[in-house]
Parts: sequence; structure tokens; C-alpha cells
Amino acid sequence: MIEKIDREPETTREERGSRQIAAARRKATELASHCQFYGIPLETVLDLDVPTLPPPIDLAAFDAPAFNAWRERLGLSYVRAAEALGISDRMAKYYGGAGKPVEGRSGKIPRTVALACEALELRKALGR
Repeated sequence: MIEKIDREPETTREERGSRQIAAARRKATELASHCQFYGIPLETVLDLDVPTLPPPIDLAAFDAPAFNAWRERLGLSYVRAAEALGISDRMAKYYGGAGKPVEGRSGKIPRTVALACEALELRKALGR
């Protein structure tokens, strides 16, 4: 008589991937805790070239001086900043306080423009 063999149910690719990710996370956590315990920078152990990232932009306080400081950090003229942000030269000058006031505008730089500035600065820091 043939015996039935109890087999574990077949696993899907997603389940195997999840288990592998969980195992890698456990190993990474263990490595990080050892490095922290011994005071060794994790970047040294992993031999990583970690870029120095710029501080996040304060979206609530992103005004004309902050826009100009951002532009200068990236070495952009008003024209280049406008091209990078996908806005007109006139609006870039307006945001920097160098242009004529635009009727119906509050003078505050939109949050979307501030976020785009932050993204461009991060891309530059990461070498992209």
C-alpha cells in the first residue's frame, strides 16, 4: 500500500519573496544593532557612499529670500530655475522678488513650487 506523504502547500512567488525580505530585514537590523553597540558607523561596515542630503525646505516659510537662497545653492539663474521648475521666467523672477507684482497673486510661493524646489535639490545631491 502506498503511504500518503503530507506535503506543505506550495508557496507562491510573493510568499517566498516576503520571507526573503523578512530575513534580510532581520539581518540588517542585527547588523545595525551591532554597529550601534560598538559605535561603528554603519556606512563604514557596508562601505556605502552616503551623500550629504540638504535639509528639508520649510514649506510654510518658503518665501522670496528662501527661493533666492535655493536658486543660489543650485547655481541657477532665474531663467534656468524657471526651466527646471517648468514655470515662466516672469514667475521665477516674481517668486524671487525681482519681478513686477502679478495682479491677483498673494506674493506667497505655492506649495507645489516649494516641493519642486526641494525635489530638484535632492536630485542634485544624489547626482541625478
